[in-house]
Amino acid sequence: MVQLLKLKISPVLFQHSDPLDYKELNIHLHPWNEGIAEILVAMLSSIGYESFKNDELSLSAYIRVDQFSQPEVDSILQDILEGKTEYSAKTETILSKNWNELWESNFEPVIIDDICQVRAPFHKENKRLPFSILIEPKMSFGTGHHATTALMISSLLELNVKCKVVLDMGCGTGLLAILASKMGAHSVTAIDIEDWAYKNCLENAALNEVPNMNCILGDVSLVKGQIFNIILANINRNVLLHDISAYAASLSQGGILLLSGFFEADSEDIIASAQLNGLRHISTKNKNSWAALLFSK
Repeated sequence: MVQLLKLKISPVLFQHSDPLDYKELNIHLHPWNEGIAEILVAMLSSIGYESFKNDELSLSAYIRVDQFSQPEVDSILQDILEGKTEYSAKTETILSKNWNELWESNFEPVIIDDICQVRAPFHKENKRLPFSILIEPKMSFGTGHHATTALMISSLLELNVKCKVVLDMGCGTGLLAILASKMGAHSVTAIDIEDWAYKNCLENAALNEVPNMNCILGDVSLVKGQIFNIILANINRNVLLHDISAYAASLSQGGILLLSGFFEADSEDIIASAQLNGLRHISTKNKNSWAALLFSK
């Protein structure tokens, strides 16, 4: 299921100095086709769409109004859908003041491997689980709903994190960094290039009372000269391929690199790049056509 893919945006309640309006693109497939919906998510993500939700009848995609391009949408719909399935598409402008109501109405708690719950403050805590993480649902990537985040959480839960120095690159909400801290990491660095994700990460670190987590606004250049025992990166294929050499350089001998944010079909390219940078492929996890790869140095 495509459900609730959330990529780095925030309606900011509104902490951001410039509240943003968004364009909603709703695509109704006749009949619903999960495989085609996944392809649409990937293609729309590549042109700036930042979040998605579906009800198994239609896919809704969201992009800032100033980045919306009808010709780009038409081209993608024609390439992917024409002659393959019946569909209808419409657009609507969503004012920034309506984002919280929209997202809270779609945000449900998530349980991963019967070990970790990800919930919003308005959800009841499941006290039988070892880990419960609070996330303000402000649409930064990382709520556990999308397959890549679920894969990262599941894989992280299998690692020995105690007393390790951890990096969460492209941290979004900071979910993975918060989980690493709760699992006993010595220290956690969370970095994101987007200002609204950085602010959401700070908020969530405070909400979860995580004392050893450093949230930073910036890109991979900030890790130069630093060494981490575990590096987590749930980003997209192109960014990972560009930055994997930096990850390898900042990984301790015997350290672990965990990557997701790409389709199963991209795994071969990611593995090849990692191996060129001295990393050994340990394992692969797949979910709904998405993949997570574990490497060691």
